[in-house]
Parts: sequence; C-alpha cells; structure tokens
Amino acid sequence: MQKIQIIRKKIDEKRLSGKYGDERGYYRTLRHSIKRDLKNDVDLLLIDLIPKRPIQDKWVVELLLDLQGEFTDKVIIPINNVKFEGQEIDEIKDNLKINEIFSSN
Repeated sequence: MQKIQIIRKKIDEKRLSGKYGDERGYYRTLRHSIKRDLKNDVDLLLIDLIPKRPIQDKWVVELLLDLQGEFTDKVIIPINNVKFEGQEIDEIKDNLKINEIFSSN
C-alpha cells in the first residue's frame, strides 16, 4: 500500500506577486514551511497551495508550480483565472520536470 501525504497551505497571492514588497521573504517562508511538513516515508506527495482569491497572473501560477516541483513530480495547479493552452501545459511540464498536473477545486 502506498503512503500518501497531502500538504495544504493557504497562500496570499498578493504577497507572492510583490504588492507589499516582501515577495522573496514570503516565498522563502512558504518553501521552508513545506519543507518542515515533509515526511520521509511517503510514496506520493501532493502539495495543495490554496490562494485567498483566484490568481490573476500566469507567472505566479508558474512560480507555485515550480515551488511544488522542488519537492514532487506531481503538482496541483492552484485556483486561478489564467487560461493555459495545451501547448503551454506541455512546456511547463517539460521545463519543470513534472510528470502530472492536477487541477485544484
């Protein structure tokens, strides 16, 4: 039987996009928070990043996918209002070395 770990983190997309000028510190804090929650003996890790409001910027979505990709090859796209084309999804998967992309509800 596979051991599955799902890490859920609420995020402030405005802080990530630099609206308050502390985006680097916030990203670092978020990354370390995920790292602290990791368990060593899991077979499947999923990280669900939950924004307060749907994300408006494509680069913020890509940043969050990259963050998840540091820890796992199966990522969850956070709730957003960005339209990705099929080719863009394939490019993201190739660039970030991601096997599967799931959609957040």
